[in-house]
Amino acid sequence: MSRDLRKRPGSSTAAVNASAGAGTAISNTATVTSATADPVPANNTATATVSTPTLTPGGDADTDGLDNEFETKYGLNPFAAGGDDGPGGDPDGDGRTNIQEQQDGTHPRGFVITYLAEGATRAWTETGMSRTLAMAEVLLSLVFFAAAVSYARATRAAA
Repeated sequence: MSRDLRKRPGSSTAAVNASAGAGTAISNTATVTSATADPVPANNTATATVSTPTLTPGGDADTDGLDNEFETKYGLNPFAAGGDDGPGGDPDGDGRTNIQEQQDGTHPRGFVITYLAEGATRAWTETGMSRTLAMAEVLLSLVFFAAAVSYARATRAAA
């Protein structure tokens, strides 16, 4: 995107006209106040160039080995290659890296938390049968979580 800022002579208004490509135009106006007139109005021009990142679903914007589609679907930053958003990250703490989760088609942030949050939100915002099903979703998420914790404790004790 390229932007051209020019102060209109004899006024305190600056007009900004920008184009973002593909026929997109952005206009903005800012007010500039000064106690004295500018003796050289010809130097009141500034140009800035910015770019808007684009994502292709099958691409890999940050070249970390994780598909853009996978990262956006599960709340990872497709423009960050490190930390919890990178291939070695483990945001749900289950011992499996994001790259392993992508290869196995599993959720890198833990599906129990996702279903619990979704169900709780729907239980408060929906009505009728949808609300009843949302409460059932919350209950099943909690039961599954308790079963997973019990299983983890039993297998650790046996090891």
